[in-house]
Amino acid sequence: MGGERLRALEELQATSYDRGNAAHVARLERVWAVLTAGGGEAFPGPVANAWRRVGFQGSDPGTDVRGAGLLGLEQLAQAAERA
Repeated sequence: MGGERLRALEELQATSYDRGNAAHVARLERVWAVLTAGGGEAFPGPVANAWRRVGFQGSDPGTDVRGAGLLGLEQLAQAAERA
């Protein structure tokens, strides 16, 4: 059981965020909803200046998670949900 979980985490980390992938953008939309108090603001899309306002370095949040892959995006969403 533990080995499967570890492999799943490693796969998430090795998978680069792709703004052309609907499943990846859905994860990003989840992050947006949490960071804007439960979805009070419409999702601006995967690239928009609004991302700077919620703490990303630039208008493309994918550049902030590039080294962590989807695992980083998932961790960000979970941390924001627990804050």
